[in-house]
Amino acid sequence: AGQIQKVWQADFKIGGIMSLRQEVADIAQAAGDVIMRYFKSDIKVEEKGDGSPVTQADLAANKVIEEGLKQLAPYPIVSEETFDPRMDRAALDTYWLVDPLDGTKEFIKGRDSFTVNIALLKAQQPVLGVIYVPVREEMYSAEGGIAYKFETEIHAGRNGRLVKAICSRSHRGELMDAFLSLNGIQDSINYGSSLKFCRMAEGKADIYPRFNPTSEWDTAAGHAIVRAAGGSVEVHGADLPYNKETLLNSDGFTVYGNRDLRL
Repeated sequence: AGQIQKVWQADFKIGGIMSLRQEVADIAQAAGDVIMRYFKSDIKVEEKGDGSPVTQADLAANKVIEEGLKQLAPYPIVSEETFDPRMDRAALDTYWLVDPLDGTKEFIKGRDSFTVNIALLKAQQPVLGVIYVPVREEMYSAEGGIAYKFETEIHAGRNGRLVKAICSRSHRGELMDAFLSLNGIQDSINYGSSLKFCRMAEGKADIYPRFNPTSEWDTAAGHAIVRAAGGSVEVHGADLPYNKETLLNSDGFTVYGNRDLRL
């Protein structure tokens, strides 16, 4: 995997001109490299105000990302680790939305499905998304209506049928099992973090229902990637909105591999 990553880096840097997507991917990878210095080490875990965990790795990765984005494009940054609730978000049109370490619980448990998420939002929708999976050295991204794994285009499932589902590893329960049974879905796989969006974008499953609340920085990058791959991320039959009065996606959402699918 490391060799693949090196080849991918060399490929898109040839010629010296990189797209904004590729520049952001570089920042995400640098943050991932920092996270890996802490992985499976004796790290201190603290609890944030909402009860979620945070580690030195979250904070160190966030510093790398914020410094990189400030040099890259002068848009405001809304990050999970530095967000100020007093910020006047209503005035924002174009801004970065960041989760420097999505899946902190996965990280703490030594699992490999935690991610670095960076999205660019415009007019309340993600127009660019990057998700990097540090342990697997996988890079997913989207810009201009095209989704990529490394620099190869990827496409979500287009079979028009709900055959296979992706479920949250940490939040799967009776409600999810009832949903699968009700819709006749017998095949499912479990993942943590935003890796679920990535697997949807590359056609590994047809639907990913989420019943528990998430935050906008959990979904924005994955939303951009899934949509560019031909899928959709919806709540109440419409695109999941952003820059809401609260940053919570309190009503959950549904990811479809085919944007024409409906329950």
